[in-house]
Amino acid sequence: MSQQDPSTPDPNSKDPPSNYHKDNNTAQFERGPRFWTILCVLALVSLLTSLEATVTSTILPSVVAELDGGGEYVWIANATFLTM
Repeated sequence: MSQQDPSTPDPNSKDPPSNYHKDNNTAQFERGPRFWTILCVLALVSLLTSLEATVTSTILPSVVAELDGGGEYVWIANATFLTM
């Protein structure tokens, strides 16, 4: 007979995970340090992406004009934003 690690959930169990609390028939998830770290990192990535998009859209017309690629501005802008 094999011993199961007590920290791993039993797939056959009908009990909810230990990080859920039942209040008024609604499950509430505990928001621990891992949750807040992930949330902060996602917010930081979103901020950096928007800053990069702002800088790129401001400088791109000058770069395209310097390279004489007036008709290619839309394609360059789309390629730049797709790579973000």
